[in-house]
Amino acid sequence: MRRLAGAKHVHRALASALLAACAACTVSACGGGSSGSSPMPTGAAAHDAELLDGRSVFAAHCATCHGTAGGGGLGPKFSDGRLLRDFPGIDAQIRFVEHGKGVMPAWQHLLSAAQIRAVVRYERELLSGPSSAGT
Repeated sequence: MRRLAGAKHVHRALASALLAACAACTVSACGGGSSGSSPMPTGAAAHDAELLDGRSVFAAHCATCHGTAGGGGLGPKFSDGRLLRDFPGIDAQIRFVEHGKGVMPAWQHLLSAAQIRAVVRYERELLSGPSSAGT
């Protein structure tokens, strides 16, 4: 009986570890990227602290799904004008990022309001134009 109880404990531990690994993979599926590959703001925008913060947030949390330069992938492309068509105003896009929809996760509990605003500005101002049609 003691051996049976030990086996159940091992099976539960393995099942818990497997579930934790699956959850980590699911959560991180669209949460990685590299800040070195997302476009830097240029000109006057190169000194805009909020845009620079937005670039860091985008690289860390958005680039895996939306591409390092907004060219799409698992998530939609930003560089084809769709982003500004779908969200003509910044507030609607901020709400979408906060609450998510469909496969887009909600970020309001993972990112601060300032980070969400920064990444939305970065996406709108640097990634949604025709010159940002990269990856």
